Amino acid sequence: MPKLAVVLKADPSIGTGHLMRINGILPNLKALNYHLYLVTDSLSPELENLCTLYEKIIRVPTLDEIPNALYNLQVEEVLFDHYYIDAKIESAVRDFAKVIIIDDLANRPHNCDLLFDQGLLRKASDYQALVNPDAKIFVGPSFSLTKKEFTRIKKTPNFGKSRILVNFGGADPLGALKISLESLLKINAQKYFDFTVLAGIANPLKDEIKKLTLNQKGFTYLTHSSDVPALFSSIDLALGAAGGMTFERIAASIPSICVSVADNQELGPLVIEQLGLGLALPFSDLKKPQVLLDKLFELQEKAPLIKAKCPQVIDGNGLLRIANKIFELLN
Repeated sequence: MPKLAVVLKADPSIGTGHLMRINGILPNLKALNYHLYLVTDSLSPELENLCTLYEKIIRVPTLDEIPNALYNLQVEEVLFDHYYIDAKIESAVRDFAKVIIIDDLANRPHNCDLLFDQGLLRKASDYQALVNPDAKIFVGPSFSLTKKEFTRIKKTPNFGKSRILVNFGGADPLGALKISLESLLKINAQKYFDFTVLAGIANPLKDEIKKLTLNQKGFTYLTHSSDVPALFSSIDLALGAAGGMTFERIAASIPSICVSVADNQELGPLVIEQLGLGLALPFSDLKKPQVLLDKLFELQEKAPLIKAKCPQVIDGNGLLRIANKIFELLN
């Protein structure tokens, strides 16, 4: 049985996105009889409960110690999803294992066997000058890290106000959810919409956010959802970060307002709007109650057109394609 190690970072500084998107690949690798290990230089304690498919979690104090930790595991393959790792560490690992990269920045050199980037407008040529000549590059929504369940959601009927999910990732380092909630409450947005507020398991402000929603009609508070597709079944629209959940919302045909809350998301909202898959909103506008409410009304008006375009983008088979490419690499 082959051994594969995942290398990533998931904490308040980087968020939970890397962990969650890799978690989508793991069941497919398990089905191919892989032994799985996690090597990390930073993992928030509360996120360990989301790492159940790994046989072992190895923590290292510095990035420089990652190659040695991987060598001691005697793995055949290593999957990197880590913004602070590049060709220097990958080259050391490639001396004894196959190297696979998950990226979405195209901003640093890599030494790898396979590279995946699910960017909606990403081209293989974006990486040509950044990787070794023998690297195989697979890009675009055909290799989306979105679970197939999101393309099969059966919506519960809604005969009242539009139901809106508000979520800015698992950690939300900029406090975007609290800012949005304060604006929505100031303008009594619950008169027009019903809101589900998903704080995220690693959100340091989750207790404050919960207090804001207490006794507020039209607001439902959740810290975490173990079944996001089920949650999406009762959601009509969304307001959130332009991160990994953006692809899930597209797969589920949920029109959304996308906001950049991290450096790697800067172009995301503009791309989403350009492709007609949602609307873009500057982070600063979250602090403007009337602007935010007007944007929600615009989203509601344009929802039918957005819903029609979403199914054409993500088919739900990207994770299986990635897992099969990783398995083929062994041969």
